[in-house]
Amino acid sequence: MIDTKELRRLAQAASHPTTKGRWIRLFGERTVYDRMEDGCRGIPVVSTDKHPPSPFEAACLDFIAAANPAAITKPLDCLEAAEPARSEDHQNWMT
Repeated sequence: MIDTKELRRLAQAASHPTTKGRWIRLFGERTVYDRMEDGCRGIPVVSTDKHPPSPFEAACLDFIAAANPAAITKPLDCLEAAEPARSEDHQNWMT
């Protein structure tokens, strides 16, 4: 079972009030930024000291950028909305 409440709490904690939406890592950069409304880089979220990053570090940075709070919140909304229906279906199956 996915702990949607904990994932939502973590996503909200990682959201910065002055920037919204997706995170970005520009090609070849070693830092993930919280993207500002105008699409420019916002505050640094995470980075590596190596330049250029190793292939593993680059993959991790890309994953972190993709798994930003805005991207995580939408599927959580869907999962939580479906939860009552899933519980009801489970109850009907059990009887």
